[in-house]
Amino acid sequence: MSPTKIKAVPIGECVEPIQTWNPGRDSDDDTFRYIDISSVSQDEKRITVNGEIPTSEAPSRARQLVCADDVLVSTVRPNLNAVAFVPDEIEGATASTGFCVLRPDQNRLSGRYLFHWVQSPSFVADMVKQATGQSYPAVSDKIVKQSKIPLPPLDEQKRIAAILDQADALRRLRQRAFDRLNELGQAVFYEMFGDPVSNSKGWPIRKFETLARNEDGRRIPVKLADREDMGGEFPYYGASGIIDFVDNFIFEGTHLLIGEDGANLIARSSPVAFMADGKFWVNNHAHVLSYNNEADLRYLEFFIESIDLKKYVSGSAQPKLTQKNLNNIEVPYPPIDKQQEFSSRIREIEQAMSSLRRSITLFELLFASFQHRAFRGDL
Repeated sequence: MSPTKIKAVPIGECVEPIQTWNPGRDSDDDTFRYIDISSVSQDEKRITVNGEIPTSEAPSRARQLVCADDVLVSTVRPNLNAVAFVPDEIEGATASTGFCVLRPDQNRLSGRYLFHWVQSPSFVADMVKQATGQSYPAVSDKIVKQSKIPLPPLDEQKRIAAILDQADALRRLRQRAFDRLNELGQAVFYEMFGDPVSNSKGWPIRKFETLARNEDGRRIPVKLADREDMGGEFPYYGASGIIDFVDNFIFEGTHLLIGEDGANLIARSSPVAFMADGKFWVNNHAHVLSYNNEADLRYLEFFIESIDLKKYVSGSAQPKLTQKNLNNIEVPYPPIDKQQEFSSRIREIEQAMSSLRRSITLFELLFASFQHRAFRGDL
């Protein structure tokens, strides 16, 4: 049975005008609720921050009043697909002009159907194709509204949206389960070893330099642009993890890598300490540590992830954790067999995470196929 042909129409024909204002000039209140680009989670596709700011400090971009059921589409870096559905509790907030605010005509277009459409690969590819600007690619509101959306009857839109909502909820449950597993390792660390900062369990203290062998001298500090062997089979590590793959390697076996420089040493938006196994290359932005029969490397990894590194980091414009400062970090030292027990428990967690990650990847592929079928009328 062939899919039902669905007519596509410009989004702009199915949305209503929105109200704009200047909160710094027009508001009688001292504060207002503001939604900027950073307020929207690119992964969760929802508004995660809805802070109030003083009207006297209203940014020039704070202009668009939003209503419940509006759909926000970021017009900057459309490849990141920062989109969100406005829930009831955010009615009346002010959105940045960095969003195209789409207010569905309730007689023609379902808000949830529109929300799923602006996440579709077809819509994202169209926006990326039409974006202008090299360092800051963007599209205009006009381009968003000129793009076409498959438009079945309203009842059919609501049926499709309900099915996609259910599938998306299952997808998010799997991701939340993965996130909880990811947090479990740190919980096990605290359970077994206590608070590392206060050394709440009274373990002996050792200097970091005595617990692992530093192999920084073997690193080769080259820039990716200078290499002719990119795209190979061996991971190329920097301060925050793998940044590319190369056709050669420097290190082999299991090593602990710790970021040496960069804002992440302070911000901690991604891991500073991480394991590298097999054959790999490391540039001069990550310390390289190997096992010296004194401490388990997984214990040291989780210890570094558990402490605030600010007092060990020098420089503000370009924070740096020097080898000397790393060596001088004081580490609570539980019995080695307890450290190894911890490492074994972490491996079990990682095996479960690996299995769940494969399940999530498969479900994402299935959801993309499901989404494609829905918008071509074959659901």
